[in-house]
Amino acid sequence: MPRFATPEELLNSQVREFNKGNIDFLMTLYEKEASFVNQPGQEIKDVNTIREA
Repeated sequence: MPRFATPEELLNSQVREFNKGNIDFLMTLYEKEASFVNQPGQEIKDVNTIREA
């Protein structure tokens, strides 16, 4: 993942890549043990399921 000089640069890159549908870039932001909540009470820990969500 590239380095960013400011938090704004990182945020802008996330928005840009999300809008492009670049899931590969977005997945580089997750730690191996990360979890994702896409609905209240629904915690996802599997990397492949996070990618699908």
